[in-house]
Amino acid sequence: MTKTEIQNYISEIIVDGYEPEVYSLLKINDAFILKSFLAEDSLLKQLKNTIDSLLKDKILNDDFVIEDSSKIIENQKVYYEIIQNTEYKPFEIINNKVPDSYKETDQINLKGFFIKINLNSKCFWIYQHKYPVTLINKKSSIMAILNGQNRYEPLTVDVVKFDKKIDMIIINDSIITQNIDLMQREFSFNKYIRLDADRCIKKIKTLGILSSIDILQKMSGSEKLTTAKKLMSIRNSKTMGLTKNELFDSVRAHSVYKNLFKFDEGKRTIIVSSQKDILNFLKMMNDDYLHSELTRTDYDTSSKHEMKINKAK
Repeated sequence: MTKTEIQNYISEIIVDGYEPEVYSLLKINDAFILKSFLAEDSLLKQLKNTIDSLLKDKILNDDFVIEDSSKIIENQKVYYEIIQNTEYKPFEIINNKVPDSYKETDQINLKGFFIKINLNSKCFWIYQHKYPVTLINKKSSIMAILNGQNRYEPLTVDVVKFDKKIDMIIINDSIITQNIDLMQREFSFNKYIRLDADRCIKKIKTLGILSSIDILQKMSGSEKLTTAKKLMSIRNSKTMGLTKNELFDSVRAHSVYKNLFKFDEGKRTIIVSSQKDILNFLKMMNDDYLHSELTRTDYDTSSKHEMKINKAK
């Protein structure tokens, strides 16, 4: 989704007529369970006011920036869109029926809260993650509350805290979030990254531009996700749309790239024999090296946006 599509979709729903629905996300034996969270109208009204304020501050303004998930390697302070698919659908649970309600005894398994914002047939979801340090646990401390006589007495009921934050927004199959660490830690986003990297490796193998993909496969499969994320970043690169001969000829003629590699002229391949060769290859496929005609300077930059310039005739 584009910035405009996201903002328009949300704006059409958050009108005076909507009421938020709250659900608790539990994790029991490595399985997620969704339970309805019964709330009084006074709490729902406060949540609505907070949600409206957060959306206007974070999403519905000119400063909102959305990037494709392939750019997570850049680690910018922007929102990323992750598209759920048949291989990776961590929040499919929100489409299921919710037969049970949250109870005080569920707190030990509480992972966070989903808030459904719907108007007629359109809806989106907001997720707020809960960390153990933010939970109010009466078993680990003595909690007191001020009574009507201006005296404190033990707290005997369950207390749940809602924070003024949005960890992610879900619109249909799109997950919109700044918190990639949370996605990796709690929602198996590592799987999504590795699957995407494997698809890129298959395309590179089919292209046949490398003398061997063995080192690339080994680096991509390492415990750290650095190489896998670099592979993700070339998913939408224009270099992936070139033929083998087009790419080989462009690299051989490039002022920088031609000095980074050794070449097999007969097989028209780039010879890779080290991790350094692979890293340079990924930089090349992401077109990281740029030349400034203004200053005659070469730059190494992974973060860039294509400009549509109308050239004067």
